Amino acid sequence: MKRTIICGFLLGTLFVNFYETQSQVNVLVVYYSERGHTAALAEAVANGARSVDQVQVKLLSVSETQPADVLAADAIIIGSPVFNGNVAPPIQTFINQWPFESAPLRNKIGAAFVTAGGISAGDEM
Repeated sequence: MKRTIICGFLLGTLFVNFYETQSQVNVLVVYYSERGHTAALAEAVANGARSVDQVQVKLLSVSETQPADVLAADAIIIGSPVFNGNVAPPIQTFINQWPFESAPLRNKIGAAFVTAGGISAGDEM
């Protein structure tokens, strides 16, 4: 519950300026999860985003996501487990397939979240 409230608050703060120009914000939450931990956090992020008025959320695993989903989103939130200090390979492949020519992603909001395990997870840098 706390994660949902925090995510909703953060997203609400993030979209304050966006609301001035749009009546609805489309949020895409994309994740990769092997053991379900990142999927659970992605659901909490999506629930937090849904708690903000005028926000439409699409929650998809990376294997379900199409390029059209990325282009239709006003905000893209990506979730990945940490693998050796990096995002999971399916997430990197997903990002590498984004259309960058002619800047179709300009003015989109981006965010990321990760899950990790072990005593020194996240200390790679």
